[in-house]
Amino acid sequence: MVRLNLVLPMDKIMPIISGFEAIGMIRTYEKKNQLTPVPIIGMYRHGFIATRTDFLEAGANDFLARPIRRDDLMDAIDGLLSERNEGAKCRYKSFY
Repeated sequence: MVRLNLVLPMDKIMPIISGFEAIGMIRTYEKKNQLTPVPIIGMYRHGFIATRTDFLEAGANDFLARPIRRDDLMDAIDGLLSERNEGAKCRYKSFY
């Protein structure tokens, strides 16, 4: 069975906790329960290097700066899901 799980979006600023805190909680839960890490894409309105580095250090697998271009989003999703699911892609015609 192929699982196509993905956490998106994970923004730096969210209403209750930051995206960094949420990512940390997800990664802690995965480790505690010996789960395969779910791919997480971080997003923020600025594409500053520090923000990208902060997301990756927090445990995100990739980062996209907003405004997000559809092709960049699809490439990020395809890359992460392909790595996780032995080459399976997530290119649905409804996204186009």
